[in-house]
Amino acid sequence: MLVEVILFVLVAALLIYILLKENLPDNAPRGPMRIPFLGCFDFVLNLKDMRRLRDKYGDIFMMKLGNQFMVYICNYQLIKEAFSSPHVVDRPYFEMAFFVTDGVPAGVAMTSGEQWASIRKFLLRQMRNLGMGKSYMEDAIMQEAKKLGADLEKLVGKPAIIPKSVDISVLNIIWRLIANKAYDYNDEKVIELMDILKRMEEDPALFIKDFFPILKYLPKSLRNFLLNEGVVEKLKKRCIEFTKETIDEHRMNLDRDDPLDVIDHYLIEMDEQKKNPNGPQFKSDMDLTTTIIELFVAGSQTTSHTLRWFIYCIAAHPEVQKKLHIEIDAAVDSDVEISLDHKDSLPYLEATINETHRYCSLDLAGLPHQTSKDIQLRGHTIPKGAQVYACPGLCHEDPNHWKEPKKFQPERFIDENGKFKPQKDSFMPFSIGRRQCLGEALARMELYFFSAVLLQKFHFAPPEGCTIDLEPQPIPLSQYPKEQNLILSSRNAKPED
Repeated sequence: MLVEVILFVLVAALLIYILLKENLPDNAPRGPMRIPFLGCFDFVLNLKDMRRLRDKYGDIFMMKLGNQFMVYICNYQLIKEAFSSPHVVDRPYFEMAFFVTDGVPAGVAMTSGEQWASIRKFLLRQMRNLGMGKSYMEDAIMQEAKKLGADLEKLVGKPAIIPKSVDISVLNIIWRLIANKAYDYNDEKVIELMDILKRMEEDPALFIKDFFPILKYLPKSLRNFLLNEGVVEKLKKRCIEFTKETIDEHRMNLDRDDPLDVIDHYLIEMDEQKKNPNGPQFKSDMDLTTTIIELFVAGSQTTSHTLRWFIYCIAAHPEVQKKLHIEIDAAVDSDVEISLDHKDSLPYLEATINETHRYCSLDLAGLPHQTSKDIQLRGHTIPKGAQVYACPGLCHEDPNHWKEPKKFQPERFIDENGKFKPQKDSFMPFSIGRRQCLGEALARMELYFFSAVLLQKFHFAPPEGCTIDLEPQPIPLSQYPKEQNLILSSRNAKPED
């Protein structure tokens, strides 16, 4: 009997060892202690966590949540080296990323391989051909900026938060390229979709199932309570309704000899693809639906948050705002519309936009990459299948590249001749490598026009007796500005400078 008990214990111990063994290389990056099946209890939620773990474990550290290994890289040169590798281009599979398609990989943001490369190449080509660098795109952005300025005039003289019209104005720019239409500031469908997407973006519980797959087997009522799956179902329904209406409308009015927007070109390419059933089949209704939603999110969130940060930063630093007003008044008459021709005369404006990107570091870790094989990085082996995150927030405060990084100083992007100096090293607001943001050029153009037009029209300040809070909202791995009151003053009615 004793022998059987000993054998049972040994076999049980061996099984537990096999189940818990992680099979990591000896020189894998260090990180917090990992608990079997659960992972680390020391999470990366914000910039303070990143600093603390970087200081403890170095510029490369590894964590685990559930069944997923996550490697954080905190040094610009190391990020550049890692993201230049062809083996750190893929995305990890997250079922939640494809909620619209019931887990089937689609779109451009979170797909990998030929599927991703094909759709990205198509989008870059269409965005370039349909508008980027063309005068009518400049006119469209200018008109939308003027429309936003007129909407903000309603807030002059009274404490008010920055309204949702900022989000819709920014969305309308990319939507002209994608669907050849723009939305009214009071469009209830768009506002509702924005609100649901925002809630989803800010709720980490929605992604827990991807780290702990066993949670899928909980009763649906319990999943709704713990994981907010009801929000996902509501969002899926709204997304499908929204995109189907848009796609059906384009199919009905499609002129193959004169395609007007990205959706038109996509539908034409889908039909061409069907003529060659033995070739790659990367374009489908599912891909188009997901791509539309991804561009909706990118077009209505990232740039609008950056514009909000810009406004809050200049309101908190009146000396910067005064320099901007002086520069714009000297370069452009008050009754003249700003254009790209004025750009060389507005170096401080461009410097302030860059400094906003650096100072606020909107996205602390970006979308994850995934290793397709073991890779070597500064003496560490990052194992195959690990998620790899860059940490631009730490790069943007690296004292080896930035003097007094805690200060908001647009002058760091001005050279000795007073010209705009777009510093590259340790500056990565749009990521780097093959996965660099495909909308960077459009976002930069939008920020230039929107900020210039608003500065021409307004002076921004906190309400009397208040200060601007430049601490971000407590949203995991993001730094979105807090909603807070501002006082807008009309510069036409009462010049400030």
